[in-house]
Amino acid sequence: GAKGSVGPTGPTASIYNDANDRVITALGNGLVNAETNLTWDGFRLGIGVGTAGTQSMTIGRCCAQSLNSPTLPQNNINIGDCIAPSFQNSCSNHNWNVRIGYKADRNSTAGSHNIIIGGNAHANATYQSYNVIVGSYASLYGCPQNSTIIGNAAGCTIGDSNLSTIVGYRAGHNLPFGTDCSTLLGAYAQGGCTSSFDNVIAIGYCATATASNMTVIGSLTTNCTKIKGAVDFRICSLTSLP
Repeated sequence: GAKGSVGPTGPTASIYNDANDRVITALGNGLVNAETNLTWDGFRLGIGVGTAGTQSMTIGRCCAQSLNSPTLPQNNINIGDCIAPSFQNSCSNHNWNVRIGYKADRNSTAGSHNIIIGGNAHANATYQSYNVIVGSYASLYGCPQNSTIIGNAAGCTIGDSNLSTIVGYRAGHNLPFGTDCSTLLGAYAQGGCTSSFDNVIAIGYCATATASNMTVIGSLTTNCTKIKGAVDFRICSLTSLP
């Protein structure tokens, strides 16, 4: 038989808070809602923020909340409340980072290719890239590059430092001039040193090198044996050595 006429157009779906990229959820009363704080643009997920912007994943309250500023950091994974809410206001070079923890990397300036884990880890820090920073307050106000910093408050307020490994509670903390090419292992290792010493190895509780190119094992509050040479090598123990 003959084809009938086109019927009337059905009703348009009623979606509360409708906006681009918002995930739709059921309200339980036959209606649906476009979630303000749950977005998906096809390859980026935003949870707890208005939009994922150019981030790869953003989860947490006010997490990267200014990410739509003109500097547009991108390809970051941000998980935790108030992560880096102001970082992009200072520099556009904030890409390819993983930030996990309350206020991790908050208010830092200029950094890419970092792994930052811990509450307030690397907050208020400057000019950092290619670091692994793990621990609450680790590298707080710090300025490391190409370094590994692990431990509560490790590297806190450390100055310009490059190619260093710092591990332990408050290891390498409060070093205003930083340290390059150094290994600091142990609680308070090289902590509070007010001089700039590079290429040092300090191992043990409160172990502190007193010059560049020095290796110290143990606290300098104990008697030590020192072997002089091209590198000043010092061995310390709890008791006097013969």
